[in-house]
Amino acid sequence: MENPEHKILSVTEQQFLSGGGEMGKLMRSKDWSQSLVGTTDTWPQSLRTTLSIILNSKFPMFLFWGPQLVCFYNDAYRPSLGNEGKHPGILGSRAEDYWQEIWPVIKPLIDQVLAGGEATWSEDQLIPIYRNGKMEDVYWTFSYSPVNDESGKPAGVFVTCNETTDRVNTRSKLEESINQLEFAIEAAKLGTWDYNPATDKFICNNRLKEWFGLAHESEIELQNAIQVIAEKDRQYVVDAIQKALDYASGGYYEVEYSIIQPHNQQEIIVQVKGRAWFNDEKIAYRFNGTMEDVTGQVIARKKLEENDEKLNIVIDASALGTWELDLTSKAITYSDRYLEILGHKKGEVLKHEEIIKHLHPDDLFIRERAFNEAYETGTLHYESRLIWADGSTHWIEGRGKVFYDEESKPLKMIGTVRDITDSQSREENMARMAAIVQFSSDAIISKNLNGIITSWNAAAEQIFGYTEEEMIGQSLIRLIPADRINEETNILQRLRNGERVDHFETKRITRDNKILDVSLTISPIRSNNGNIIGASKIARNITLQKEAERLIAANEQKFRVLADSMPQFVWTGDAAGNLNYFNQAVYKYSGLTQEQVNKDGWLQIVHPDDREANVTAWIHAVKTGTDFILEHRFGRSDGEYRWQLSRAIPQRDAEGNI
Repeated sequence: MENPEHKILSVTEQQFLSGGGEMGKLMRSKDWSQSLVGTTDTWPQSLRTTLSIILNSKFPMFLFWGPQLVCFYNDAYRPSLGNEGKHPGILGSRAEDYWQEIWPVIKPLIDQVLAGGEATWSEDQLIPIYRNGKMEDVYWTFSYSPVNDESGKPAGVFVTCNETTDRVNTRSKLEESINQLEFAIEAAKLGTWDYNPATDKFICNNRLKEWFGLAHESEIELQNAIQVIAEKDRQYVVDAIQKALDYASGGYYEVEYSIIQPHNQQEIIVQVKGRAWFNDEKIAYRFNGTMEDVTGQVIARKKLEENDEKLNIVIDASALGTWELDLTSKAITYSDRYLEILGHKKGEVLKHEEIIKHLHPDDLFIRERAFNEAYETGTLHYESRLIWADGSTHWIEGRGKVFYDEESKPLKMIGTVRDITDSQSREENMARMAAIVQFSSDAIISKNLNGIITSWNAAAEQIFGYTEEEMIGQSLIRLIPADRINEETNILQRLRNGERVDHFETKRITRDNKILDVSLTISPIRSNNGNIIGASKIARNITLQKEAERLIAANEQKFRVLADSMPQFVWTGDAAGNLNYFNQAVYKYSGLTQEQVNKDGWLQIVHPDDREANVTAWIHAVKTGTDFILEHRFGRSDGEYRWQLSRAIPQRDAEGNI
């Protein structure tokens, strides 16, 4: 039997609810007899007309109707309610019962409209709502407008709205990325520039304007900037710009030149990197990049070159032969003086096996033992005999340092060889040794087997603060921290056994109680009959070196903490081109774990079509030491690929090696 309180609408009566997708069907099937607005046959024409507009619109719309502010909405609005939230219970229900979390925000707007006020407009407003089983921060752009009934008075509030959460979040991330980029540029103290070839003008940041003395100009003409460049470099810079703007060159630009600042005539040496961008007609429409003040680095490099030159002079003057041995391939390189010491002419090419043949057969074990010890200690030292091609015998002293790979395996050795054949008188040797001791920058100290000091050079006085008069006859324990007294006992015992102590790193105390890091090389002193009577000690102050090592370790830690906090992808590689570090952004973006990248390699992140170009460009950069710059696609964890611009810059040591 039909329920008289649940009236089934006729086709004519349902006409205003026709269409409307899911919400139209839901409104047509709903039992309105128990609702706050009653059955649909009692609804005023103003409500019917408004609902017809809402249901047939593809734009998100919502309606608050009547004194109870009953809720209606269309399919386009439905997604904003999420899952496990207000839908479908809110349809036909009182607004305050379902919008409790935002009622203090929207109720004043509704009251304003119903009181006859103007329609409202809000853009990208944060209004958190409950949906998807939780409270979510949701941004909206919306308008509240009055809906008048048949009497001409506001009976409802018509809402057009659009959720803008994704747009606001994207904009926020973009602003964050821009801020991070600006911070990185500021932290790196870079000048940035953007040149328009069509107008011959460029814009730049304040730092670059200050360098060029053009701080009050918004746009700078290229010719005005060129006039600030040192005259000796101008044509070189102009030629480099023209080359970069030529499509055939690839558009890349990297130069180093001097600027003479107009306001104080001070010279600044800058390194400029950039790239030109071309349209379909292969015409450059944009040219931009960065500028870095490298004055300090260039000065340091020149000093290093001067020091290298001085070192070469010292090596030549000391008649030392130099050599470098690849411990894997046994390939060896050497100086002309090295050949002379072995009895060969300058320019001759010898293999490692041929050099070994020069060693006296009875001394081969000395060299072998010294090399085995060097692999463990990092330091090589031995004395042995050589036999020249003419049959004559000569004595040499070999010294060297071992360099290791990442797995601590000996990789190569670099060192010197000196002819110590006794060709001079004992008096000449003594004079030479006295001069070496006196003018050495290292502390050279001798002691007896009881640890009592018997000699003390000028460098020892400078390093430790005690004069020769104060230290001769005193115990060496005065220089040793209390927690290291046992070291001296062990060293004395080794000396009594005839052992040599090479490059032993420890701590020592100065006269003003400063703790120094020192490297000790200690050799036994023998009497004429061969008995050990004392020791000669060379102490090198390595405090600055150790502080630098600690600073480098701290900086490495800071770098990784900073890199892991950045959204950009950061990675590093070793000198052989092997990538050895990725920041967290890479793993988060790709969805791969560190173990997966270590096992299957980083190339799995790159789009298959881009891998060959990637490998080719990377190998070229590693071999030539040029910047690696490549546009390619990286895969995300959701399977989507996005275009990236990757750039890697070689980092060089004091010798210019990567």
